Amino acid sequence: MKISKSLVKIRPGLLGSEFDLALSELNKYFNLKIIEKKSGERLGTWIIPKAWRLIRADIRRSDGLIILKCNENDIQKVWQHSIAFEGNINHSELCKHITVGYTNNVRNFDVAYYSNTWGFSLTPEEASNLIDGFDYYVKIETVFYDDNLKAGISTLQGLSGGILIDVPISFRELANNLTNTDAALSLYNFLSSRKRYFKYSFMFTPETIGVPLLLNKCPNLLMNADCGISIMGMAFGNSLHYKLSKRGDTELDEIFKLIELRNPIKTAPYDLVVGSTCNEKAYNSSGYPGILGRVSGQPPGSYDSYDTSLDNLNNCDFNALKNNSEVLINAFWVLENSNRFKNSLIGEPFWSGLNLGQIFSNSKNRFIYDSIVGMVDSKINFKNFLVSMLSHKNLVDDALMTLADKNILHDKVGNEFLTKRYLVKELRAKDINSRYLSWLNNDEVIRYLETPRVNSISELNDFVNACSNKDDCILFGVFDRISLQHVGNVKLEPISLADGNAVMGIMIGDNAHRGIGAVPEILEALHLFALNRLHLSKIRLGVLKKNKAAIRAYQKCGYVISEQATVFRNKTNTYEEEYKMEANLKVIKINV
Repeated sequence: MKISKSLVKIRPGLLGSEFDLALSELNKYFNLKIIEKKSGERLGTWIIPKAWRLIRADIRRSDGLIILKCNENDIQKVWQHSIAFEGNINHSELCKHITVGYTNNVRNFDVAYYSNTWGFSLTPEEASNLIDGFDYYVKIETVFYDDNLKAGISTLQGLSGGILIDVPISFRELANNLTNTDAALSLYNFLSSRKRYFKYSFMFTPETIGVPLLLNKCPNLLMNADCGISIMGMAFGNSLHYKLSKRGDTELDEIFKLIELRNPIKTAPYDLVVGSTCNEKAYNSSGYPGILGRVSGQPPGSYDSYDTSLDNLNNCDFNALKNNSEVLINAFWVLENSNRFKNSLIGEPFWSGLNLGQIFSNSKNRFIYDSIVGMVDSKINFKNFLVSMLSHKNLVDDALMTLADKNILHDKVGNEFLTKRYLVKELRAKDINSRYLSWLNNDEVIRYLETPRVNSISELNDFVNACSNKDDCILFGVFDRISLQHVGNVKLEPISLADGNAVMGIMIGDNAHRGIGAVPEILEALHLFALNRLHLSKIRLGVLKKNKAAIRAYQKCGYVISEQATVFRNKTNTYEEEYKMEANLKVIKINV
């Protein structure tokens, strides 16, 4: 509500100082990156117009009656982008340049883009004074000037793909359309408060012409997206209206159809003839993949105040805005959770396999845990379950995080990944036990490692917590996916995000998992995690020259020797030869 109230006062046009002020207001909330292009430049079949400003306008009847008098603040009385005109004309000629509101005290909003004409928007009372037989003195003083067409993009990073949130900034005083910014802020705040599976791009554009600007400046952003929505006026109606994308089968399309069964929402098929609006038309006519649905409080054109002076803040129902925004958030809650989690377990997913039900035996919401574990890998069933639990989102969120914390679920947006046989996730103090301690005192395990002996669980706890508190370190635990037993560790330290590299060490402590190809299997997945999640391009390691088996294993994993050095080993108090090895993550292929 706070954004739309500010924007109505600013009254942004397609471009010019008012739209700049609108972007500045939006930037308070969305951290925008601004893209722009100059007046007169071509965007597809469009030519970017000049910015426009009204100075004054008058209509005076030949008997002296003033029909209309307006200044620069009365832009709703003059067609947007009217050219300047001054002269005496007859009644018939004047009427060609007049539109009249449908009821008393109402004037239409009209535009004259690219038409090289001028005009006035009159109320019926004003129009009643236009009488045949009189001449009329007309003066419209306007200024056109070069400026930049601009749009703002705010990105919330995620792991996968791209979701587009289109927020057209309707020109001038269409107050209800401008409430789309408040709905967008509610969604933005919800998504920014969570770990996200998807990457989200919120796009604030001048309506219609902003789309070719995006296609020109950010073609990959649009062409590589998975799906998206265009948010229109949200502060009215008894239910949210969602129109399916042109394609009709995006993941958001499917989620909104499921939500319709349980929430105040109505979906409609894609139809260009009925209710197609501003940016939606521009996207679908530009070669852009037809994956953009549309949400609004009512179908566009279905309410009398649309495109008239009645479309003001007094006509906005802010309770409806709140309710519609909540339904919108619900859809994205389902979208995120249905993609974010999967089972960590191999085999029987229910409680009988590891007697996991005992963990939650005292929970009054045990059915939530049962349902999640049983459905999380069946996407459509899990979506149906999530939709059925929309009124209990907090309980489901707690259950999902608890199951992930217990290693029962794999959280794709945590520092973790799956292999065929292993769950690899960030090691925490809760994972420390006497088995782990025994590895660090086993000569066979640590023979070639610089890892010192550790004498107590307390020392081990301090080490794990220290790793967790470092910004340039991730200590992973390797867990068997059948037993969930801790079998080894992988560490990246130091990690240099600026240079795109990290140093890696790996230890398989459980003897049953040594010599069975665990290292190549884990490193293959680690490389993908480092490349796609951390955006690293290179991983380095050190290995003693005499450790022939390890060198061969690393070479199979794509590592090459970069240098040889003599190093001092604190553990043995001797100097030994060591190879430095490195892997280029963008080109390697592991030969398991």
